[in-house]
Amino acid sequence: PIDVIWSEEQIQGDKRNVIYVGPNNNVDTAWYDLYDELKNRAGSDQPKDLLTARSGEGLNYIQSKQVKLPVDKAQLIKNGVVNPNDDVVDELRFTLAKDYIFKNDAAILNIIAASKWNRPIYFTQPQQIGFDEYLRQDGLAYRLVPVKNARAALNTNWMLDKVLTKFRYGGATNPKVYYDEENRRHMVNIRHSHTVLAYKLLEENRKEDAKKVLRHSDKNMPSRSLPYGFASRYGNDHNEKSYYFGMAAIESGDKELGMKVLKEVKKDCQQQIAYFNSLSEEQYGIAQPYEFKSAQDLIAKIDEALK
Repeated sequence: PIDVIWSEEQIQGDKRNVIYVGPNNNVDTAWYDLYDELKNRAGSDQPKDLLTARSGEGLNYIQSKQVKLPVDKAQLIKNGVVNPNDDVVDELRFTLAKDYIFKNDAAILNIIAASKWNRPIYFTQPQQIGFDEYLRQDGLAYRLVPVKNARAALNTNWMLDKVLTKFRYGGATNPKVYYDEENRRHMVNIRHSHTVLAYKLLEENRKEDAKKVLRHSDKNMPSRSLPYGFASRYGNDHNEKSYYFGMAAIESGDKELGMKVLKEVKKDCQQQIAYFNSLSEEQYGIAQPYEFKSAQDLIAKIDEALK
């Protein structure tokens, strides 16, 4: 287990529901050790370690938005947190994005500070606390790494191995399984992760690997189970992600797969436009004309690609 810094007694009930970020956060140029701030300041109930509210109440706080964590590159490589060729920072510094921290965010910061990089820390999605620039996509998750420009990077070889050898697609090849709207949304995001990987491989001039990833996706999430062309209530997000999948296939040299996907998307967009055109003016307004415009835009892009 990770030492989460605060005891059960320290967080029971309403204790530490809010940790305030101290009065120096806008002018202070120093960087404060996150573990020390959480343990010895926010974790203290001594009057000298509290902010005094106008009501006279003592408030738990940390001194600054600017916090840091020590980094030992050799240990990070040994523990598998970073790759040997990563550009590791000397210490991880980030600026808290909030003037006060609720208990749920404080729990995340406690885990990060207390883990001492002994094992990887993952998130299912980017956070809004302040350390997003150090989250690197590994498959479907985001790993906290003390690496420069991690947010703009992708752990290519790691993700390639996981996609081709570890991913399990459940019943996604079974055409009798029905995916409701919410499950389609998640499935499309899983498919899109293959697209993201393929584009990274193309960037590295690895066309055959990119083609392999997209074919692997098409085999395990075929259009008969999860159509490439499908209306959604997210501004045609489903079709847009499929468009990029098709374009990645074409760029990898797999014209057959790319054309198949783009034609399916175009057909669905044409059907959407025909539907919208059949509506009365009143019905059209209710049906969100934004979907109509996004379908038109996708058709124009696909026509350009099909040339």
